[in-house]
Amino acid sequence: VGECAVECPACPHPGRNLPEGWENADKKDRYKYALFLAMDANFRLKSKERGIRDSPLGDGWSYFVQSRPFKEHVSNYVHQPEMNMCESKHRAVDHANIRGNDKLAANGVGGVNCSRHALNRKIGFGDLQRGEKYCNMDYFVLSTLHDVKVTTLYLSYDIACQWFVNLSSRIEEYPLRLQVNPNLVVIVAVPKLHLVGHGPKCQMKYSLNYIPGSARTCGESIEQIWSGQNAVSMSTREMSPGCRQDTLDDHLGAWNFRKVVGLGQ
Repeated sequence: VGECAVECPACPHPGRNLPEGWENADKKDRYKYALFLAMDANFRLKSKERGIRDSPLGDGWSYFVQSRPFKEHVSNYVHQPEMNMCESKHRAVDHANIRGNDKLAANGVGGVNCSRHALNRKIGFGDLQRGEKYCNMDYFVLSTLHDVKVTTLYLSYDIACQWFVNLSSRIEEYPLRLQVNPNLVVIVAVPKLHLVGHGPKCQMKYSLNYIPGSARTCGESIEQIWSGQNAVSMSTREMSPGCRQDTLDDHLGAWNFRKVVGLGQ
């Protein structure tokens, strides 16, 4: 899956753009070979419930996860409440428990991108049925990380302070296709703009300004992608599910292609 996605050429890809012996680098140098990702949800990319059940032409071929296994996964967590232990003033904290809407097939889209170069990750996007639930966001990030071979990951998310707390125990319940490299060291942070709205307990622990190896990463790159996708939201919300997914896949791929062409500028 994801073979048709335009991948980020500047992110670390063992066997392609990393030197031999990179995995044996000293601890102080591991950040050089780390993967930087950002995840977020967009509630403008809604989909109206039109009673149509068509299938995407390229289901799971590029950026959106494969439909059937994803829907089977989220159906197991319909009534699972999400604990809010953060003092954040951002609405994203409350979106984890937002109620579903019978008039909508999806009330948004969640996704993962490269936070250093702002390219969309393959099989890292999908629909949100009942808000920004952990089961959805877990699926997107674990799907795109399934075949990753790097050993260090910097991951930013606007509610990382509460999402990450029980992530390891949730992963244990997930199927094999959602398991990641057991040696992967995950360092989480809250994007710099969103961190301002968090409580004092988050300001130091989840600030990219104080995490060694994060350089000047802001963690807000996914917001750039949403600004580009929002232009088609009024059209895609009226489409059938399959047509909408194919259209969004196409726009996500176009974004990546333009970014790759412009990397050298």
